[in-house]
Amino acid sequence: MSPLLKEARGSRRFINIDNVAATAALHQNIDLNSIVRIFPGVEYRPEQFPGLVYHLRKPKTTSLLFGSGKMVCTGAKWERQARKAVTKVVEELKRNGVVILSKPETQDFVGRATFIVLGGMRQPLTPRLNRTLRGLVIHSSSPSQGA
Repeated sequence: MSPLLKEARGSRRFINIDNVAATAALHQNIDLNSIVRIFPGVEYRPEQFPGLVYHLRKPKTTSLLFGSGKMVCTGAKWERQARKAVTKVVEELKRNGVVILSKPETQDFVGRATFIVLGGMRQPLTPRLNRTLRGLVIHSSSPSQGA
């Protein structure tokens, strides 16, 4: 646990990270129909949405893959977990015959957190409070909190 999180808990206030989303680029086009044939558990309905939905059990995340080679990973609890999920999806694709020419480039991270005051009050972070507590949220990806 990060020192800042310990300090916040000591004051009966802390941040609960609800979701971290990451974007990544594979720098190549991807044939989503071939992925559907290889991985029957994925969801792909191009007439409704242009992305393929790829669920991982561990870490429990969902990735959207687009034909352009762009990816969006959601559901992670920490930045490190989001990176791990992106890497794992690419490794699973490669292992099953999908040609990926380069290492994925993870680009942006966006988090959603809740500010909690022990004793029952729970409220979403406002932009102002988020700026104030940004250091605490960033430290939430410490290795001691798992991945």
